[in-house]
Amino acid sequence: MSRRVVLLSAAALLVALGAAAAFWAVRRARAPVNDELKLPLRGAGVTLDWARGGAPGSASDEPRDYVLESDRLRLVLANDGSGMERHQRFGALIDFGTVSAAQDELIELRTVLYVAGSQTPLRTVGIEATRAGELPVLAVEEASRDGRFELRTEYRLAEKRDFVELVSTVTNASSKRIAAVQIGDRGRWPGTTAFAPRLGYVHLATRADVPWLGRVGRKLSYGFVFTDRPAQVAFQFDVVGPAGEVALGQSADLAPGQSAGFRRDVVVVPGGLGKAAEIAWRRLGKPIGHARGVLKPPQSWATISARHPDGRTVLSVPAESDGSFDLPLPVGEYRFVLAAPGGEDEELGTVAEGGDLRLNLVPPRPGTLTYLITDEHEQHLAGRLVVRGVPPTKDPDLVPGSNESGSRNMLYSLTGSGSIELPAGRYDVLATHGPEYSMPRQELELNADLGATFRGVFTRTVDTSGWLSADFHLHASPSKDSNVPLNDRVLTLAAEGVELGVPTDHNHVTDYSEAIAIQRLDGKLATMSGVEITTLNWGHFNAYPYPKSVDVPPTHETSPLEIFAVVRARAPQAVLQVNHPRMPGVGYFNRGELNTKTGVAESPEFSFGFDALEVSNGFDLEDPKVFERNFRDWFELLNVGHRYTAVGNSDSHRVVFQWAGWPRTYVRVPDQDLSRVQPLEVARAVTGGHAVVSCGIFVLPTANGSAGPGDTVQGSRVSLAVSVGAPEWVDVSRVEVYANGAKVEERTRDVPMRKSVWNLNIDLELKVDTWIVVLARGDKFMNDALPGKWIKPFGFSNPILVDADSDGSFVTAGP
Repeated sequence: MSRRVVLLSAAALLVALGAAAAFWAVRRARAPVNDELKLPLRGAGVTLDWARGGAPGSASDEPRDYVLESDRLRLVLANDGSGMERHQRFGALIDFGTVSAAQDELIELRTVLYVAGSQTPLRTVGIEATRAGELPVLAVEEASRDGRFELRTEYRLAEKRDFVELVSTVTNASSKRIAAVQIGDRGRWPGTTAFAPRLGYVHLATRADVPWLGRVGRKLSYGFVFTDRPAQVAFQFDVVGPAGEVALGQSADLAPGQSAGFRRDVVVVPGGLGKAAEIAWRRLGKPIGHARGVLKPPQSWATISARHPDGRTVLSVPAESDGSFDLPLPVGEYRFVLAAPGGEDEELGTVAEGGDLRLNLVPPRPGTLTYLITDEHEQHLAGRLVVRGVPPTKDPDLVPGSNESGSRNMLYSLTGSGSIELPAGRYDVLATHGPEYSMPRQELELNADLGATFRGVFTRTVDTSGWLSADFHLHASPSKDSNVPLNDRVLTLAAEGVELGVPTDHNHVTDYSEAIAIQRLDGKLATMSGVEITTLNWGHFNAYPYPKSVDVPPTHETSPLEIFAVVRARAPQAVLQVNHPRMPGVGYFNRGELNTKTGVAESPEFSFGFDALEVSNGFDLEDPKVFERNFRDWFELLNVGHRYTAVGNSDSHRVVFQWAGWPRTYVRVPDQDLSRVQPLEVARAVTGGHAVVSCGIFVLPTANGSAGPGDTVQGSRVSLAVSVGAPEWVDVSRVEVYANGAKVEERTRDVPMRKSVWNLNIDLELKVDTWIVVLARGDKFMNDALPGKWIKPFGFSNPILVDADSDGSFVTAGP
């Protein structure tokens, strides 16, 4: 599937899996063999040909996909091919961009059919290369799996147009009248937020009737225009973020043999949303004019929105670097709102047909917040700033400058120094560098004439000597469901105090070394290359270190047994990690029907040949039930002899709200000098169980004076020393000790820890061989440091093994 993998909701994935299974069961004869078609077809400035496999920026790596190309646009339809994943994409639009742009922004667009509000599964019968007059046309022929419908969708490109016209026709092939039939499309995108007139940018799952919708990508903007009447659009989200939309046309009742149609345009243009909006309004037949202006002086950032008198946003565009802006709008009265670093300005105006309304929006003068964050030795440190307005001052929007990244009211700083333009007001400012450091905080007031300075000193309060903080599950722009540049990803890791970042993009081997060098983080952030092996049917598996020169294991028509064997052959010293084992739809333990109590999986293709288990994943931090389930599964596997190392990772796909390094895994290493970190030593530490997991709390148990997580001690008497570390802004309420899965000790505290450490001594008398795990928890949320999330702190160790009878072997407890 060539990197075009997104994290699906459970429901969506189950529908897809069910459809795939049914495909194999009832699949009809294919359309005529491709080689019988006489391609290329050319006419009226449009060419229809076979795809060139492996083209840059293309989802297509098979040379028999179809390409339809004009002087401006290029689209690719997926042909049938080897493997279930190829079959499932047969007939889908998998690439759509301009001729000049190497990288499109689309994952997949596929026609869907709904009856009485429920989706009717379809199968692709074939793709026809044909003509409409001189114009080459691609037509996808589909049929419902229950035999009641036939569906044909034509893709029509033309010269000098920035859109492709989609024309679908559904026919009732049954002998009965069928009510409430709707044709539509499901678009899948790499995590960008959709815009729709009168809705603005859509940040939550919702349904609405819209005349058009748009998506702004890195270099291209897209629009879906519903030329007959507004479409019923469901804006969809999954755990990663925006997942796409389902747009349905008008409902129709069809008698036997009767047909209904659905027409829409898909626009793609270089640049911003304004260009796509102008094409959309014109295709809808709206008389339009323009509202233009120039901001003086030009701003570091500015957004101009046109709102109806009822306050709903019709269009929003950014100002150019020279301060100019242009909003193409239907005729009417609007309230124009400028948002800029210094605040807002408004102006009323009327747009006339063909008119050019000149706006005189005046950017308010901002105040300047200068910041300086250092360590105790006055050395600058990377960090994350959170700036909150003290009522009535609003939370500001912070736009990153050079050496910065961030969004909303949060800013990552690489150098620890800089300045921010803010509206006049009073602000609560804090800085964080991860859970080993203090969190300096100040309340400041500023205006256009009088700025303010935030000085923050990070004091290291948690001792992690001998341990390296790592995040073994991270995504950036090589993953299609992430839009984080690699330079920004390494910045977020350095600012959060992570010492080792392992890239694990979907089916793409990534290395952060170049980005680390560009950001001058050598010696401050270590890395190794890695990959997340992302399958449709089995789950997600990380492999690290995984050489960039080695191909990713095949993921379609391949079982875990085969995938794991390929990893062992190609990267024999790599850690094989099972990610989010119970996540709906993509959890390996669910897919394999694993009973952790007995250690038996119902699927014969399930493999136990992995090394590490992601017990804590960043997406689950707000749901303690998920952690408790994974924690218990891990305990049960330990008891039946499957000694997997527990890890905790962020799985971050974004810069903010999916915080890199939350949680993180500390691994025991012989040398903490980040310029000398050896990937194979880290891998051995992970596979050896020399690791602890932290979401704010660093917990380190030691048995009989020297044995830590991953080590073995002999004898039935164990003196357990537990060190619990956390900064003053992280709550630690209790410590729990587990022996072979049973809680044998719990200590609580009601007062803050002294000097950020809590030391406990616990004596145990053990009659049988026993593994010991220590878990620390806090009861207070950390949303001051992690805005937008309600996360309570915790930390836990990997097992210390106790050979109670001193016979030189460790015997597991059993179910």
